[in-house]
Amino acid sequence: MDSGLKEEVKRYIERSEETLTVARLLLHNQKYPATGSRAYLVMFYAVCAVVRAKNLDTSKHSGVISLFGCHFAKDNIIDPRFHKMITKTFDDRDVADYSIFAEMIDKVAEQRVADAEAFLQEMKRFLQEENWLDSHL
Repeated sequence: MDSGLKEEVKRYIERSEETLTVARLLLHNQKYPATGSRAYLVMFYAVCAVVRAKNLDTSKHSGVISLFGCHFAKDNIIDPRFHKMITKTFDDRDVADYSIFAEMIDKVAEQRVADAEAFLQEMKRFLQEENWLDSHL
């Protein structure tokens, strides 16, 4: 196992965890569109870790999501519901970040944070099983 790649995977997970903390703070402060955007980034960083663990790479968010779908969800290596989850949250983030009229209600923002937490936990579980992460992370 390439130690540089293992460090990259670990750093993606650490970034995901930091971003989850920010998403929770935004939710607490009723900044719902920003909460949704950060919830997506929690998932994005976590999925980057998984994709990189397979030594795959792309420069676009949509490409990372597609690689995840093709190499993990399609073959049920990781439950396909997580691919659907990140795809939905990516769409929400696109609206929240680029539409000046975007609104996100509290219940949706709360759900996105809950989804981000579940997503991160599942990616960490997978990476630990595959010996990419220590079990204490």
